Amino acid sequence: MITLHNIKGISRKSGHDTDANLWTEFYVDYLAEQEDGECVECGDIIDMGWMCLDGGDEYCLNHVEFCDTDGECSDCERLEEMEIVAQCIGQELEVTVKTE
Repeated sequence: MITLHNIKGISRKSGHDTDANLWTEFYVDYLAEQEDGECVECGDIIDMGWMCLDGGDEYCLNHVEFCDTDGECSDCERLEEMEIVAQCIGQELEVTVKTE
């Protein structure tokens, strides 16, 4: 069972687990010839669930729970701070050279 925090998105949701791994909702698109997934917890074949973008694990909906504190738990706050720092580090710095 994984617990996801800071759930964002409308049509395709995403969130972080307590180890700061990013998870996203997925749905198998059979017209695009995608294959079914397999829940790492129970082994069920799934056509929708949650996928870890930092490792590829897939979980069925029965093995995912969501933090329901509206971002007020310590993990939500810690993960939000880590996301802000990662965004700042990932931005390219603009360098200007003054010439006289």
